[in-house]
Amino acid sequence: MTPHPQVVPHAKIISRPKVPPPHRDPFWLLYRGLLVVLSPVWIPWALARLIRGTPQERRERLGGGPVLAPPRNPRLWFHGVSVGEVEALVPVVAAATEQIPEAEVVVTATTATGRKRVEALYPQVLHRRFSPVDLPWTTGRALRRIKPSILILAESELWPALLFGAARRVPVVVVNGRISDQTLPRARRLRPLYQWMLHRLTLVGVQTEEDASRLGSLGLAPERLHVTGNVKFDRTLPPVPDEEKVRLRAVLGVGEAPLLVAGSTFAGEDEILLEALASLRATPASEHPPSGAPPLQDLRLILVPRHPDRARTVEAQIRAAGFRVWRRSQGPAPTPGSHPDAEPHVVLVDTMGELAFLYSLARVAFIGRSFRTGGGQNPLEAMAHGIPVVYGPRMENFRTITALAEAGGAARRCQDEDALLATLREILTRPAIHAAMADAGPRVLAAHQGAARRSALLIQQALETSS
Repeated sequence: MTPHPQVVPHAKIISRPKVPPPHRDPFWLLYRGLLVVLSPVWIPWALARLIRGTPQERRERLGGGPVLAPPRNPRLWFHGVSVGEVEALVPVVAAATEQIPEAEVVVTATTATGRKRVEALYPQVLHRRFSPVDLPWTTGRALRRIKPSILILAESELWPALLFGAARRVPVVVVNGRISDQTLPRARRLRPLYQWMLHRLTLVGVQTEEDASRLGSLGLAPERLHVTGNVKFDRTLPPVPDEEKVRLRAVLGVGEAPLLVAGSTFAGEDEILLEALASLRATPASEHPPSGAPPLQDLRLILVPRHPDRARTVEAQIRAAGFRVWRRSQGPAPTPGSHPDAEPHVVLVDTMGELAFLYSLARVAFIGRSFRTGGGQNPLEAMAHGIPVVYGPRMENFRTITALAEAGGAARRCQDEDALLATLREILTRPAIHAAMADAGPRVLAAHQGAARRSALLIQQALETSS
């Protein structure tokens, strides 16, 4: 399961793929014909999505936004779908601008939550905006306004119209590429479409040998394919000072209590965590933990749903379970005795962008989307803070990361709810186990860094391609 990144051969220049003009590309003509035939389906859907957005969102999704001046230096257009991809691009953007100091950077995202993270994470770049809806005229309009020297796509964000328009103008590179278990069967059924899209890519850096094999089976030429590793290992988090932790604990109303931080949970997992919290807090006071372990009776839960719009439903579940709850969007928690929910048992985080720092407060972290719905979420942020990590059985979207974390002793996989409860109890009450897992997290990350630098070399190499 350990990736074996290939060192990108900077001296070897790969030509950009030859892209036929629109009238001589049968697949492109077929795609445009399908857009016309299916317009009664997709037009109402697209209009409904645009109507719900802000005026700025509507303008940018239609390919609008400011017209950027012609670039004097290489202009790098980075694109990610949502929060995960946008955050994963941070070390790549940093490495690319270090490799190409004169570069201008534009960052786009597809989702509204991703767009918010772009604003927060990239305040110094040349421009930030929504990606256009994947139609020939919207993507063409965006390309004319952005005027990129290269398009860099995160992970598996392949769209026909954007690829067709971009590949005719500039090199297109994929960084941190992967083909998930869920995507692979669909890609095989639609192999001609994927092959057509892959033929428009100049270079592709993938996370693992398995991803390389999958893309190769779909038609990507081997000379354009490199195993660069997972850039998520390269994202560094600033240490949280002790005084900031004390301040944040006071704001959350949890004092010095031991904390279970549950990140990116999905429907069905909140109940599991509330049941575990109840069982752990119900531990008889006569069962004294070993020296150095916190008392379980005062355990609190910081619950961070993946989708904040579930907050009202989750809050009702927390109250039904008999716990005091405070929503993060309400501001600082009330002082003891001033409110019925003072000193909450559960802090429900219905805001964006705080999870990475909240992990630093945890005694143990739970990674969501690993029980009721599959795929998992990124465990590396908690590991970076030296926090022991637990998750359910379904982490297939992070298969290599979890294999490395488990082998290195930084994480535990729990096959069911009973195993989760037993694992949490063990980590919380056995200081030696807690310390070993805490030490392992940063060590695993440090051992597998370097993908961002290799991705930056790919970008530089693609910029030097001959047309």
